[in-house]
Amino acid sequence: MKHRPPVRKVGDREICSSSPAGRAEYQRRRELRWDMDRGICCLCGQFVPLNQATVEHPNGRGMGGGKRDDSVEAIRVSHWLGNNAKGSISLERYLQLPLDVRVKNCKGY
Repeated sequence: MKHRPPVRKVGDREICSSSPAGRAEYQRRRELRWDMDRGICCLCGQFVPLNQATVEHPNGRGMGGGKRDDSVEAIRVSHWLGNNAKGSISLERYLQLPLDVRVKNCKGY
C-alpha cells in the first residue's frame, strides 16, 4: 500500500489529502484560520462558533477544482449553511448579495 502524504504541493497551492492524516491537517488549519479570523464568518460578518464553522475557499474549489488551495492563507471560515448556499460562485460575486440575504443564508432562516 502506498503512503500518501497529508499535504501535497501543486505549484504554489497546498492540497490536504483524504487520508486520516490529511483530514486531521485540514481540521487543524480550519481551527487556526478560525482563530485568525476571530470566528467571524467571511460571508455574513457575524460570529460563527468553531463547532459550526467550515472552510470557505474564496477561489472556489468547485470552480474547476484545479484552483483548490488548502493553505491557511487561502481559506476563510464561514457558517456551513452559508457556504452551502453560496455554492461554487466566487466570494466576490456572493458578497454582492444584500447583507440580510447572506445572514439569512448563514443562519438558515
